[in-house]
Amino acid sequence: MKQLLRHFVISLMVCLISLFITTPVMAIPPLPSSFYGEVRVNGKNVADGSLVRALINGQAYAEGFTQTYAGASVYVLDIPGDDVSTPILEGGRAGEMIHFQVGGILVEQSGVWHSGVNAPLDLTASVDEVLIVTQATPSPVSTQTPIGLVQPPFTDSVSVQLSPTDSASVQPFVTATAFAQSALVVTSTGQFLSPTATSSQSSQ
Repeated sequence: MKQLLRHFVISLMVCLISLFITTPVMAIPPLPSSFYGEVRVNGKNVADGSLVRALINGQAYAEGFTQTYAGASVYVLDIPGDDVSTPILEGGRAGEMIHFQVGGILVEQSGVWHSGVNAPLDLTASVDEVLIVTQATPSPVSTQTPIGLVQPPFTDSVSVQLSPTDSASVQPFVTATAFAQSALVVTSTGQFLSPTATSSQSSQ
C-alpha cells in the first residue's frame, strides 16, 4: 500500500512540473506587404535611381529606387512585417497606415499594411516650383590596383660561366692521332721512346 501511494505521489509531481515547463515556440515572421506602380512629380517622370521610401509612424521600413519601364518611372517596395515574438519593431502590422516619400517628398497617396498582399499604387506629388528629384549616390565599387609583372628580356643565346673549379675539371678532347703521337714505345731493351724518337731511328 505504501509503495502504491509513493508511485502515485511521484506521478502527481511529474504532472505538476510538466504544467509549468513551457517549450518556447519560434514565431514565423509575417509575409511583407508589397506595393508597385508609377512615380510622377508635377506630372512628369522622375530620374532613374530616385529613392522611394515607405514610412509607418514616421519610421522608414523599406526603400527602393525608381527605374524607367515602358516609358514610365516605376517602383516596387516590399514592406516587412513585425515579428510579435521579439521586443523589436521590425515592420508593419495589419491595418497600419503607410506613407511614401519620393526623393524626400511626401506624396499624396498612402497605403494600408496587409501581410502577403501585392497592391498597385501610383505615387504622385505636386510642388509649386520645378523640382529635380535627387538620385541616390551609388556606393563606389572597390577596385583593385593592377600589378605589373616585370619580365627579363628574352634572349636566344645562353651564356654559361664556369667557376675555376669547374674549368679545371674540364678535360680537352683528345683525338686518335694526338693520342698515337703522345704514346710511348717500349723497346726490346726496356727503354721508353716517344713516337718521334722511334720515327727518327727508323729513318736512320
